[in-house]
Amino acid sequence: MSRANMRLIIGLWLILLSTQLVGVERFWFARDLIGNGQWWRLVSAHFVHANFIHLLLNMLALALILVLFDRVFRLFQWLLLIVVSAFILGLILYDYMPQVAYYVGLSGVIHALYMAGAIKLLQKQQERLLAVILLCLVTLKLLTES
Repeated sequence: MSRANMRLIIGLWLILLSTQLVGVERFWFARDLIGNGQWWRLVSAHFVHANFIHLLLNMLALALILVLFDRVFRLFQWLLLIVVSAFILGLILYDYMPQVAYYVGLSGVIHALYMAGAIKLLQKQQERLLAVILLCLVTLKLLTES
């Protein structure tokens, strides 16, 4: 694993632990509070979790994604993907899922990172079969969850 990705994992883990310790209620997606101008919750909700097990599972999944797609993106690209996907997912929750009053967790961002990595692998001839397998696996996972 590259040093940059190792630092990214450690940095993200520290952010996740810090936001959890400061207090979930300060960061979670709360539709009424977002409607009253607390727009940062569109992004911050992805960095707090329902409980410690949820946090640990998301931390492990994040590390696995960064290991699996270690050399696919540079550090800045990973950071951009994380922030942009968190923001877009927050907007989708707010604009298109009015039944969702509260939300926490990094799972949506983790899925976005996984998909971005797999799609990027499709561009490499020698990695195309792996990319197709990874895309089929995530599709199967999402279908069984719905």
